[in-house]
Amino acid sequence: MIVLENVAKTFLTKDGTPVPAVKGVSLAVKKGEFVILTGRSGSGKTTLLNLAAGLTRPTAGEVRLGDVNLWALSDREQSQIRNRKVGFIFQFPSLLPSLTVLENVLLPMTFGRNHGSETSADRAATLLKTVGLEDKVGAYPRQLSAGQQQRVVIARSLINQPEILLADEPTSNLDEQTEREIMDMVRGLHASMGVTILLVTHTSQLTPFGTRALEMAEGALRNERTAH
Repeated sequence: MIVLENVAKTFLTKDGTPVPAVKGVSLAVKKGEFVILTGRSGSGKTTLLNLAAGLTRPTAGEVRLGDVNLWALSDREQSQIRNRKVGFIFQFPSLLPSLTVLENVLLPMTFGRNHGSETSADRAATLLKTVGLEDKVGAYPRQLSAGQQQRVVIARSLINQPEILLADEPTSNLDEQTEREIMDMVRGLHASMGVTILLVTHTSQLTPFGTRALEMAEGALRNERTAH
């Protein structure tokens, strides 16, 4: 589902000094896997996730989702494939404060053909029930706890029935108990929906929630093992 072949990314500082963030990484995430990528801050793991999503252009190498080479597509085609096939869970909830919980979940569908349909609203309500927020449909983000906001983000990431879910430090701002609740939920959704997941985190204690664990350091993959 996700294939990176000898992918590298180098950024330039203001004075033109090259800073390699990802150094020739090859990675294949198979359909239905739940891969957890760990590493310290600055190890390159978030850059690698952004490369896998097509949000960052590689300096070298090839990135494929399924059998599609992302960087052979136009910007519009990339956006369409991300909207159809990929769900995102970011480090910060990034919910729009002026929209209700239901409206935030529906937001990705505004770029699709089913925007405003009764079916999409029903699906959003069902997802909110799945993440335990059926009583918060009409609430606004400011009325929710951090954990509840992240549950909304999870529901939003699944609204377009993606084949792939990409998560960047989804529990970094949560307390330990809420972190476990969120990860239990993500693991349950993986089991029930069969969505392919690539999740990056600095917390190695989360690796048992996945099916495979990788470690990144200094822009390269260092270790790999079955997560449980």
